[in-house]
Amino acid sequence: MNSEELVDILRLHERLMTGATGGRKADLRLKVLSGFSLDGANLEGAAMAGVDLSHASLKKANLRGADLYGANLTSAELQGANLESADLRGARLSGANLFDANLMKADLRSGQFAYAARKLARPDMTIEEKMRARKVQDSIAHTDLKGASLVSADLAMAEMQAADLTDANLQKANLTGARMTKVNLRGANLSETNLSQVNLKGAFICGVNFRGALLIGVNLSEADVVATDMPSDLEALPSDVRTKMLAHNLWIRSNGAQGERGNFENGNLQKLDLTGANLSGMLLRGASLKEAKLKDALFILANLASADLRHAILDNAEFDGANLADAQCEGASLKGAKFVPVESPQAASGGLKQWAPNLKGIQFVSADLSAARFRGANLVSANFERSKLDKADFANCAMDPGLADYLRKNGALVA
Repeated sequence: MNSEELVDILRLHERLMTGATGGRKADLRLKVLSGFSLDGANLEGAAMAGVDLSHASLKKANLRGADLYGANLTSAELQGANLESADLRGARLSGANLFDANLMKADLRSGQFAYAARKLARPDMTIEEKMRARKVQDSIAHTDLKGASLVSADLAMAEMQAADLTDANLQKANLTGARMTKVNLRGANLSETNLSQVNLKGAFICGVNFRGALLIGVNLSEADVVATDMPSDLEALPSDVRTKMLAHNLWIRSNGAQGERGNFENGNLQKLDLTGANLSGMLLRGASLKEAKLKDALFILANLASADLRHAILDNAEFDGANLADAQCEGASLKGAKFVPVESPQAASGGLKQWAPNLKGIQFVSADLSAARFRGANLVSANFERSKLDKADFANCAMDPGLADYLRKNGALVA
């Protein structure tokens, strides 16, 4: 198919969509459109089963309800595209870029050989198209999303049973209510992803990054979890805490446009399991997190001034740019925790501002800080008495005279 033919098909399809006379539904079944530019094209409800759109550009294209059964979308550019309710069964999407795409209620289940034959058959098929149809039928056992970028994509209620998401990037994606039974998530990135009410029954979860992900009511029965630190499911939290966590997650994902910043100032979060939770930007001044489970939690730019973190488990937690002035961390486990500066955009100037961790007056008495990392932190009046400091790394930190020598004598690296 040449570009002139495609333009004519798109023109007639647009007439159909707008109700103008002479319109005709686009039929691109088994057509080869590899590398074509279809940015912003309106292909809503189009017949596109078996189409080859590999390496094509479909940025902000309207593919709502389109039939893309067995389509080849390998390395396609689909940023901001609307694929709501699209039929993507058996499609190949490896390496595709679906940043901020809408895949609500999209069907990403496996395809079926016999059904594909009916989908692709046409009386006027050329020999080449018959050969391509056979190739499609042979490759639809699983929807292929290997290495695909689905960052910030909306996959709410999507049908993804048995899809291959090996090494896929789903950071900050919305998977609320998605059906993901028997999916392959080997090496996938699901950090800061919303997994509320997701069905992962029988899924293969190996080496997956779930840091900061929101898990509520997730079905993990029969799932094979290997070399993966799973966040806690917030279903077990008190209802008021869970409600605030949900609103805070939405606040983070929408950059403040929706939801509400979590405010637990002077609140009681003692002994709660918040493993892997995203508490970035949260207001926790004076809050009690005593004996809480917070391994792998994110506290980026959070306010924890005067918070009670005694005997909390905070291994590998990230406190980039956080305020922990006068916080109580006696007996806390902070192995591998990170306290480094972070940059954030400033609305007024349009520039970036660097926020250094503020640990002035923090009490690390008897805390385990083995292999923790401190960069540019304010450690004035900080107390490290009896703390474990083996391989802790301090660089460019403001501290009282004599503290550097104390840290070195106890196994820390100080630059």
